[in-house]
Amino acid sequence: MATEHRDVVILGGGNAGMGVTVPTRAAGLSVILIEARDLGFKA
Repeated sequence: MATEHRDVVILGGGNAGMGVTVPTRAAGLSVILIEARDLGFKA
């Protein structure tokens, strides 16, 4: 099994998860976002 390094792990791809991903990447950090379903908010 390969091992990968990430600076930040985000659990959930809803509004908060997606909102923090962009500024985290802009800061030069590597990010992994874990979501079991579709990304984004569903009404």
